[in-house]
Amino acid sequence: MGSIRRSKTKRRTRDLDQIHADLRSAKHLAQHKTTKPSEDLPGLGQWYCVECAKWFEGEYNLSQHRRGKNHKRRFVWE
Repeated sequence: MGSIRRSKTKRRTRDLDQIHADLRSAKHLAQHKTTKPSEDLPGLGQWYCVECAKWFEGEYNLSQHRRGKNHKRRFVWE
């Protein structure tokens, strides 16, 4: 018979409606940031790209990400 398709959740990112809510409401963003302990996040949870919902190891990585194609492509809808 056919194979069963399962979604992979390891690399799952936040959906666009959740990101829109983060951009509109600081309360929604703060609620998301407190769901995971900072010890488990890259860079101890200090550098976060709100538009892409990604955590980064350091400030340099975040600045390089903001200059990159993936961030610009994701941020165009605004």
